[in-house]
Amino acid sequence: MSRSLIALASLALASAALAVPASAAASDISRSQILHALDMVRDDPAVSGGNPYAASPATNRALRVLANRACSVNHDKEVVFASVGLPVAPGDSADGLLVMSMIADPSSILSMIGGSPSAEMSGRYCFFGALAATGSSATLSGTAKLTTASTKAMHSPVTPT
Repeated sequence: MSRSLIALASLALASAALAVPASAAASDISRSQILHALDMVRDDPAVSGGNPYAASPATNRALRVLANRACSVNHDKEVVFASVGLPVAPGDSADGLLVMSMIADPSSILSMIGGSPSAEMSGRYCFFGALAATGSSATLSGTAKLTTASTKAMHSPVTPT
């Protein structure tokens, strides 16, 4: 996993928010949803204490809202199983976070919970950056580079497909 994610935005966005997987266009995520998730991540004691994998259920719910849209989750076949959010260093007029989500097949989760010894979780990873203008009347345009100082490796039983 790379320690940084580059998100490019070359369109001016009326919503003043941008959330993009590494190679996708902006998704339908509001500025308030991004800033709410960012506040939850920054205020979460586990995340600020260096363990973003132990974030609270409330923080995970806020990240799931972003992941459902940014990762184009097919709710008939997939569920956002877990997400990790890392805040970026805020700029003068924008702030944001990097998110890694595990998108899983619900039946494989049920097999694992049921204790099947041969069960493996199947799914995919989705990495994206979410950036929002800090001023309520601002719009974003140009290019952005989102980086985080975290170097902790991510480990998970999910098998990307």
